[in-house]
Amino acid sequence: MNMNYKKTKITTILILGSLLLVPFMRPAVAQVPSIVAVTVGQHEEWDANIYSAAFTQWDADNMTGFWETAFNQTYLDNMTAVVDTAAKVPLLPQATMFYTVEEIITDTNGFDDNSDGGFTADEVWADPGVTLLNMSGGTFMDFGGWPYYYNFANGTGIFVANTTAKWMEHLGYGAIYSSLIWATNMFNSGNIGYLGAGLDMNYSNTIFFAPTNVNWSEFADLGNSQLALQIWNDHFYGIKFENLTNGFMMSADAGWFGTNSENINVTATYDSNGLLTFYEMRYGSDVLVDMAYADSDYPVVTDASSDFTVDHDYTGVTINWTATDTNPDEYAILRNDTAVVFPTAWSSGVAIQYAVSDGLAPGTHVFKINFGDTRPNRPNVASDTVVMTVNAAPTPPTPDGIPGYEPLLVIGFLTVATAGIIYITKKKLK
Repeated sequence: MNMNYKKTKITTILILGSLLLVPFMRPAVAQVPSIVAVTVGQHEEWDANIYSAAFTQWDADNMTGFWETAFNQTYLDNMTAVVDTAAKVPLLPQATMFYTVEEIITDTNGFDDNSDGGFTADEVWADPGVTLLNMSGGTFMDFGGWPYYYNFANGTGIFVANTTAKWMEHLGYGAIYSSLIWATNMFNSGNIGYLGAGLDMNYSNTIFFAPTNVNWSEFADLGNSQLALQIWNDHFYGIKFENLTNGFMMSADAGWFGTNSENINVTATYDSNGLLTFYEMRYGSDVLVDMAYADSDYPVVTDASSDFTVDHDYTGVTINWTATDTNPDEYAILRNDTAVVFPTAWSSGVAIQYAVSDGLAPGTHVFKINFGDTRPNRPNVASDTVVMTVNAAPTPPTPDGIPGYEPLLVIGFLTVATAGIIYITKKKLK
């Protein structure tokens, strides 16, 4: 046997054997833990409302001063700053917060699982077992005259702790819920601190994303034993935490928080995926601020008539549209930018048939439909246009000579008539 051939065969076998080991030589990538229900590419939005007219009794009781003192707030994030935001954006909602999950990074012994160098143990993994949601997102506010858009660059991090106790620590034991500006990171206001820990970490603090395994009874107990106790020891202001089925309430009875003449209630609820569904702060029966999970999906137009042309004397023309949406609300139709169908309820997947008025003038007519959903005050709208062209009426041909009279017939008639006149004249002369 040829020795070179033998060596070549052995070498080939060794190479193939080493290839089998390649999948096992890659760095292990940690699985996303069950406490995180969001996925890469997921986009979520929340709408925040500030009811400035509801602050009358709050202001009369001078509650902003007591509130900011107890929670270590400043002029940048206290209740006065919240009301000032409403003055700049009078229409509800004053702000929309939006986030897109770009990457989910799980802790593996102090380092990110993909070892991309984007985060280091000193910067991020201050606590073992957490999951980092690498986000892009921001805040939208429709200021009069110009929109305010604050975009957080890709790399904005939000921690999701693996235990109720650790997540509660990240939230300052509930202090973050005391300010809408803190809770939303509305102005990218940076880190906030309470009790000397928890919120001093290098990430954006928000209340939007919770671990899926939160024990709300434990959450309330921690709030009472940490934040509530600390505020009582420092200021003799009484607050208490109560657990709800899917969230909690932080409250202060009238007369127990400075000069409050009304009960104070702060409520937050979450869904099974750890997404904030509702946040509210009340003074007595007055809702001061609230925030709700927003439907950010636009309706989809699935079928529509094509542009078309009709004769000038058309009749019985209809235009059809069909759209789908989880939360359909109302549609409207405009012809040449003038409303012809005012807001009317529509159903997902059910065709809209619009009967075009007969007798429209020759030329082009643009029909535009707007499908809106139920998102309060700022509905998601999908539009579609159909162009109808009406041809001009045909112009009848212009005949030569007198209509209805042929030239030879006219000449013959005149000749006979003339001869007749001459004959009659001569006869009379005889």
